Amino acid sequence: MNETQAKIYDIDVLERRIAVSDRELAFMLGVGVSTARRIASEANAVCRVGTRKLNKIDKIRRYMDAIAGE
Repeated sequence: MNETQAKIYDIDVLERRIAVSDRELAFMLGVGVSTARRIASEANAVCRVGTRKLNKIDKIRRYMDAIAGE
C-alpha cells in the first residue's frame, strides 16, 4: 500500500492526532524534516505500521518538555 497523499497542515487537526508523519511533525515544531526525524528518534517516538513510519505526539511532547527544563 502506498503512503496516503493526504497532507494536513492545519494545527488544530494535528494537535488532536495520536501520531503524525515526518513532514507534519516538522510543520508542528517549526523545524526542517531532518531535524524532526532526529527529534523523533531521540524521543523514542518512532512507530512503524507496516512500512509506514509515524511519530507519536505524546512522546514528542514529553521529550520537548524535558529538554526545555519543565
